[in-house]
Amino acid sequence: MKGKVETQRQKILKHLQRGWAINPLVALKLYGCFRLSSIIFLLKKDGHKIDSNRRRGYSTYYMAEHADKWGVE
Repeated sequence: MKGKVETQRQKILKHLQRGWAINPLVALKLYGCFRLSSIIFLLKKDGHKIDSNRRRGYSTYYMAEHADKWGVE
């Protein structure tokens, strides 16, 4: 098998770096991730500035540098 397999964590980081928000349903659908909050915790621990907005019982995560895009100051 050629190339390196990209982990869920790497895929979700790239998703956020593109300026896109992510929530648990999107993470499950696109990346097969059942534990988005765990991955977000690890990314924050790695030093990435990730913010969240909680509505309707779940959180939506986005990179802090893109907060204006998501209507958050």
